[in-house]
Amino acid sequence: QLEPHQHLAEFPFYLSLSDRVLAIQRIYQLFDEYGIKMPEFNDARSARYLNGSIDLVFFDGQQYHIADYKSNFLGADQTNYTSEAVQETMSHASYWLQAALYLVALHRYLKIQLEDYQIERDLGGATYLYLRSMNAQVGQGYYFWRPTTEFILRLDAILGYFVEDKSSEIV
Repeated sequence: QLEPHQHLAEFPFYLSLSDRVLAIQRIYQLFDEYGIKMPEFNDARSARYLNGSIDLVFFDGQQYHIADYKSNFLGADQTNYTSEAVQETMSHASYWLQAALYLVALHRYLKIQLEDYQIERDLGGATYLYLRSMNAQVGQGYYFWRPTTEFILRLDAILGYFVEDKSSEIV
């Protein structure tokens, strides 16, 4: 139902990270603090950029959101795709981390693109759409998550920004 000017499919993103070792444990602790359980993360010693493609970025008339399509098989019966089952799968597969990274990337993009950007007003949430159960039933086959502004800003700060040291370049 979205008009062409209200969405971007396969939206590429490039998320610069800190020029120090990525604080994986701090990221895990942030999720834990907000009651989001996931498997332990592996250390990343040299990441400077993350890049990827967000399935869908859309504007609902008030806020910008992301949507991610999943084809995970949770069972043959539609009742296997309840909101609770989807949330459990999101925990096991670390989709919460994926959604949060996508929202930080969108937040950074909107800060640059919107003249009067205000995160509370302009940034929406993440919807995970499980294709095997998209049947228009309330509470089945999808989950919408809108983390707090504080969560997004804290994750953004933990990720940091890569800053090249131009002072040491040979002229």
